[in-house]
Amino acid sequence: MRTRPHLGCQYNEILVSRPLPNRALQRMWSSLALGTTPLNASIVGQTPRERGSIENEIASTMSSGGQLERLLVFAIAWIWVSLPCIPIVAAWRALHRSTLGRFEVVAFLSIVTISYCWILLGVFSRQTIGPDYSSLRSEIILANMVAMISLSVWAAVRGREFRRRLLIVSLVTGSVWFYVLAISSVV
Repeated sequence: MRTRPHLGCQYNEILVSRPLPNRALQRMWSSLALGTTPLNASIVGQTPRERGSIENEIASTMSSGGQLERLLVFAIAWIWVSLPCIPIVAAWRALHRSTLGRFEVVAFLSIVTISYCWILLGVFSRQTIGPDYSSLRSEIILANMVAMISLSVWAAVRGREFRRRLLIVSLVTGSVWFYVLAISSVV
């Protein structure tokens, strides 16, 4: 144990064979060597502002797993939002190949496609769904969710030859509207 004369406290001398990669780790290492913590950095003579920036640097350095989690959540969200593309395109292709091009099925797929395009526009320009924190935004999201639930019920009852495809399309698009509602209510 050695005593630093200007601080009047004891510290363990720790040998490091190579320099640490950034200043936050160097500061953290030196505070650990002094027997202090970044939260109690006033012992080492730092201002509260410096302590906050050091703590933030250390937290960002130490939470590399947090970045991976954010990336994973971001990837899952994008996959979820893009998921309706596959059943919508498959339903349009099946309708195109079918000899029974009924007006009801075309109207159903048109409504779901327009609703999904609205979601995509909302991803790239949030104002298309409505202003942030407004009742208009909530009403638009809820109206689209109700429309998708209604179309799901219709597909289950009257869908006939396209029943499964129409049900999947409306349920998946409705789940994305539910996701948009959850994000909009939290943020």
